[in-house]
Amino acid sequence: MRPYIARKVTNATGRRFAINGDLDVRLSLRPRIIANDIVMGNAEWGREPNMAEIKRLDFRVDLLQLLAGHLNIPDIALSAPRVVLEVNKDGTANWVFKAHDKDKPTQIPEVGALAIDHGSATYRDPRINTDLTVEVNTWTASKAPNSWSR
Repeated sequence: MRPYIARKVTNATGRRFAINGDLDVRLSLRPRIIANDIVMGNAEWGREPNMAEIKRLDFRVDLLQLLAGHLNIPDIALSAPRVVLEVNKDGTANWVFKAHDKDKPTQIPEVGALAIDHGSATYRDPRINTDLTVEVNTWTASKAPNSWSR
C-alpha cells in the first residue's frame, strides 16, 4: 500500500510524498491507520527540502461520514510532526500545491480529538520579514495549569 499511497499523493499534490516506515491499517467502520516516518516535499523554491515530516501518525476515519462526502477524523495523534509553511517574495504559499487550486476554498476535515507530541511549526514570509518557529505539545490533565484544569 505504501507505494500506491505515495503515487496518489504525489500525483494529487505535485510534491514528493513517502511513507518510509511501517503502515498498519486496522479495518472497521472507523478504521485505525498508523503510519511511521512520513515526508512531504516542499515547493521548489522553499528553503528546506521537506514541507512536512511526521515520525508517527495514528488516526481513525469515520467511513460512514466519508461515504456521505464528509471527512470526519474522530481522533488523530501526531508524534514529532514538523511543518514548514513558507511564502515566497511573490506571495506564493507552499501549502498551495497546484497553481489552479490557488483560489479554491480549503475544506478542513472535522477532527474530534487531536494529540501532538514533540511537534514544531515554522512560518516564513520574507515580504513581512517573518521567520517564526514554535514548539507544539498538547496539554494533558496532569500538565495543565491550575486555572485550566477547573
